[in-house]
Amino acid sequence: SSGINAEYGGAYAWWSDVVKDTFLSSGIDIKSYQFSYVFDEIYRDFRTAKCWDMYPETLDVLRALKSADMGVVVVSDFDEGLGNILEEHGIAVEAVVTSYSAGLTKPDLLSAVRQEFPGIGWHVGDSVKRDVEGARKAGIVPVFLDRSCGGAAGATLPENVLTIHSLSDVIKLLGIC
Repeated sequence: SSGINAEYGGAYAWWSDVVKDTFLSSGIDIKSYQFSYVFDEIYRDFRTAKCWDMYPETLDVLRALKSADMGVVVVSDFDEGLGNILEEHGIAVEAVVTSYSAGLTKPDLLSAVRQEFPGIGWHVGDSVKRDVEGARKAGIVPVFLDRSCGGAAGATLPENVLTIHSLSDVIKLLGIC
């Protein structure tokens, strides 16, 4: 499968369509010259950390992994702006691989990541189809992140999949103090 890079001519065009569709489905009739101005503001802000929250344990978990000499690669169905957002949040990782940069979406993206980073051990994600099944297909151990403790949200979680409820559980699983 191809990513937003090939299908839409870039992230700007893709996000423009998403925002326009959101306005229209909400009953907001916005003129094209107004939309262009509004969208430019949304797009600029959306590419900064101020529009994104992170879970409270995130930085502590990443620091603990770094202290234990464990590398972290962020794999996301996102665009090229993710690296900047992570950096503004103070998140430093070995690599950021996005659907936009790879031209693939999860689950296929995980196989490409495995080829680029053959030593990858685990993939933590919150989607059974995209993350758990994708990791298994790529030969990576999947760890299902179920923050709501509600299971796989309609999907059937395969047997023998590690399930955690917080990123802090990764530290516990690895025995890092």
